[in-house]
Amino acid sequence: MSKHFGRELKVASSTSTEERTLSREWARARAFSPASIRWKILAIAFAAYLGFNQIQFNSQAALLEDIRNTRYPLQAKLQEGLFALRLLQAEMQDAVLTGEIESLEEASLLRDQFFASIMAVRRLDPSKTPIVEEVEAAFLAYYDVSFGLARDLIEGNRDFASSARRGEQNAVLYSEVTRKLELFKAHELKTFTDAVNRVTEQANSIIRIGFRVGLVTVLLLFTLALVTSRWIIARINHIVKTLRTIAREDGDMSVRIPVEGNDEMAELSYWFNRFIARLERITTESTREIRRLAYTDSLTNLPNRRLFNRHLQAEISRCGRLSKSLAVMFLDLDNFKLVNDQLGHEAGDALVCEVARRLEQTVRGSDLVALDLEGGLAAGEDLVARMGGDEFMLVISDLNGTSGAAAIAERVRKTILRPIDLHGTGIEIGVSIGIAVYPDNGATADELIVKADLAMYEAKNRDKNNYCFYNTELEEAARLDAEIETALRQALHNGELELYFQPKYDIGTGTIVGAEALLRWQHPEFGWISPARFVPLAEHSDLIYELDQWVIQESCRQIRLWREAGTPVTPIAINISAKLAAHGSLVGIVRAAVKANSLPPYSVELEITETSALKNIESVAENIRQVRESSVTVALDDFGAGHSSLSLLKFCQIDSLKIDRGFISELNQEGTRTTIISGVIAMAQVLELSVVAEGVEEEAQLRELKKMGCNQVQGYLFAHPMPVDRFQEFMQQQNKMPRVINAN
Repeated sequence: MSKHFGRELKVASSTSTEERTLSREWARARAFSPASIRWKILAIAFAAYLGFNQIQFNSQAALLEDIRNTRYPLQAKLQEGLFALRLLQAEMQDAVLTGEIESLEEASLLRDQFFASIMAVRRLDPSKTPIVEEVEAAFLAYYDVSFGLARDLIEGNRDFASSARRGEQNAVLYSEVTRKLELFKAHELKTFTDAVNRVTEQANSIIRIGFRVGLVTVLLLFTLALVTSRWIIARINHIVKTLRTIAREDGDMSVRIPVEGNDEMAELSYWFNRFIARLERITTESTREIRRLAYTDSLTNLPNRRLFNRHLQAEISRCGRLSKSLAVMFLDLDNFKLVNDQLGHEAGDALVCEVARRLEQTVRGSDLVALDLEGGLAAGEDLVARMGGDEFMLVISDLNGTSGAAAIAERVRKTILRPIDLHGTGIEIGVSIGIAVYPDNGATADELIVKADLAMYEAKNRDKNNYCFYNTELEEAARLDAEIETALRQALHNGELELYFQPKYDIGTGTIVGAEALLRWQHPEFGWISPARFVPLAEHSDLIYELDQWVIQESCRQIRLWREAGTPVTPIAINISAKLAAHGSLVGIVRAAVKANSLPPYSVELEITETSALKNIESVAENIRQVRESSVTVALDDFGAGHSSLSLLKFCQIDSLKIDRGFISELNQEGTRTTIISGVIAMAQVLELSVVAEGVEEEAQLRELKKMGCNQVQGYLFAHPMPVDRFQEFMQQQNKMPRVINAN
């Protein structure tokens, strides 16, 4: 309005002198007339009205600027933080359920996104620092508990009672940080709404005051003021309406404020539109990135488990409608753990990436650059996905019979088997593939995945680097495995487990120098179940920890009873699993069992298989070091059966080697095995290690071992494993090898 007034003055100044003179005279003539005075009063009132409007407009502009620069961005950042928090909780749940370390990595990325959003709130409005710090503290408490719980479960620290308590604590902390953040967001939304309402109230006040002032002015000025104010208020109301549309929970950020005129309101509308457009672009990009993280594997950029399940279910529906079939392939790399242990995790990651690249080249894998994470893959698209670790899954759509699936599986197997160069080291790695076919093997995604998994384990049992189709026998075997595992859990509490003992002899003197404790199980329904049958099932779950602890405690208890009865047999060799060998609780369990039974530490010898030591050599080596510091001896069992036997001797400080029975069984045949055993014994003598030959069944084997300088032997040639009572009778009757054998 001031611009228009200025233009009027400029026009007046441009009139001629004569016109100005006439105007002054006319003004003097009307100066004291009532009409002239009224016009002056009205002019003053109109000027006051304009000044009041200007003040109101400036106030409204300040409020709108605050909304644009602070209130709305603050709302957006709080929403981003809440969204990142919910995704993070989902990743933590995936980590707990699946044991995938990649889910923890994705959770770390979401944690950073959460903190970025919260810090942005603090920058936008420093007065919110106390509540931001309160939210940050609640989040850190929740994240530490959640991350620690997930990490412990992944690393195998599965104390069920502690995990349950920490799980409940995690739920409470998550609810607390969510509650604080939602309260914060609700408070800021109210602040935002209050600011909008203030703008509306001021606009309404302009209408009310303009109406009152208009009653005092002449009809012309009133009409002019009313039209002008309504025009301005209409623009303000339009802006307020637009803000309300955007500020709703389901607000549409695509709306814009029309830019009309060439004044401050038009400029405000212009810059506000640019701000909304930029915020919309940032929000869209952030949402797209979050979805990418949610649906792709961060290491290989392949689809992850979520997108795989989504696409598989869509393809099942499509193939069902078209009466077509598809195949689900579950891939697991063979001996991948050895690559990580021997070459490092960076080499393992590089190997996974190379396998992913080869799979994409072999199968029609999706190009993730063009992948629509909202709609999934195109119908009929084959999919390569990484499920975590060294596991991949394939969906082969529109399958042309099982022969087509077999051809693809064979092509994949040969492709992966080609040597891979990892930092100058050529690696050959195989793959075990399980195949389930729709609709023959299942009608849902979960069924097909489970059955492909069963088939994959069967492929591993068939010497690995193989593929196997699912069949009903596999499901029956899995069902029986589940029954045996359940029965084994009950057996631990029902007293069905017992220990057998097999003596070990000094090959020089023929005297018994110890024994090996062997676990046996007689089930009321299944009868005798071999350890080769139930131990792998226990190792597949956390039951193996309870089983190992029972064997250690029961062995120590039996040693104490023998010592009290006057027939001590030491040391007793106790076999422990690969999981316990690498677990941090091993040393404490052994020390507690020895102390509880008042045994000298040398009464116990731990046997760790070579293959179990290779799975986590650093942790196993540290546990061995601590156990030996307690004077408990350690033997490396099945020596020679693995791939890095000599490297183990470098890392693990052991006391004795047990030569794998596979070498002993062929001792009396052609000389290759004889040379290997002789070399092992010679090496052990140089390293000052005792050598035990297990599985000795023939006198000829015993004679050869004695010539080679073997220290100790055990096997069926001398005695079978015996229960406790028979073993005690055996010890009382005989403390040496049979005289004939000893004479040899």
